[in-house]
Amino acid sequence: MIDPDDIPADDRFPADVPFPAAVLVAGVLWLLFGGLTFLGGLLNMALVAAGENPGGAPGGCCGLLFGIAFVSAGWNSVKGTAKDTRGNAVGSLAVGAIYLGLTVVLAVVGLGALPGNGPGGAGLPPEEELVMLLTALAVAMFGLILLTAGVLALVGRRQYLDWREVAMAPHRAPRDRGDGR
Repeated sequence: MIDPDDIPADDRFPADVPFPAAVLVAGVLWLLFGGLTFLGGLLNMALVAAGENPGGAPGGCCGLLFGIAFVSAGWNSVKGTAKDTRGNAVGSLAVGAIYLGLTVVLAVVGLGALPGNGPGGAGLPPEEELVMLLTALAVAMFGLILLTAGVLALVGRRQYLDWREVAMAPHRAPRDRGDGR
């Protein structure tokens, strides 16, 4: 049996290699986004089943799938079981960028900036424009959550990989330093 005192300090199980806070926060943001997206998908499916949202089933299914994917990414990141954070980060950045693009479309429609809108035009009624603007705000917040999580996952990636290397090998033998120790 190996005596812990015989292992050089830099080879011991690392109390000095903490789980990276950036990856923890990214994981929590993915859990939050995934949970809300999943609940939104369930709500959409319930409205379809009640006949209140005919044709909304594809959106509900997508919400459920996206929700499950992001909850899984968040859970694996928070627990430290994800092999790497790069894939989750890139996916988060891509979906976040899509959400911000959708925000622009919703805001343009909500502000009546399309041709034919505005006073005397064929635009939306004011209450529907307000709904579009509020929807744009919500979509923007989701996009920013995903962009933030993606950036944090990339920033904390190196530390996470170092942490995983040590955390996944707690009973490793001391490395050979080549000096006989």
